Amino acid sequence: MCFRETITNVVRHSRATKCIVHLDIQEGEVRVSVRDDGIGADPEQLNTSSNGLAGLRQRLVMIDGRMSLSSSSGKGTEVTLHIPRVIRNEKVGSA
Repeated sequence: MCFRETITNVVRHSRATKCIVHLDIQEGEVRVSVRDDGIGADPEQLNTSSNGLAGLRQRLVMIDGRMSLSSSSGKGTEVTLHIPRVIRNEKVGSA
């Protein structure tokens, strides 16, 4: 859901001609970075709770994740989702 919301924001708001997605899987977390060459935004505006990014942050907090964001007017935006990686060792059929 978080990745989809991030891509939706690029399509709806950025006016980008290019969007680059980078996936980095490490032992403790999965990192998904989405960078565009769009209009960017004032970072102070992005930190208000009146936009969709607040919902994105809330969803990540529920799974002990986080989001980092960098943007400047006219220079695009980069959003990185930090998602904890949980590996479960379960035995099927054991009582």
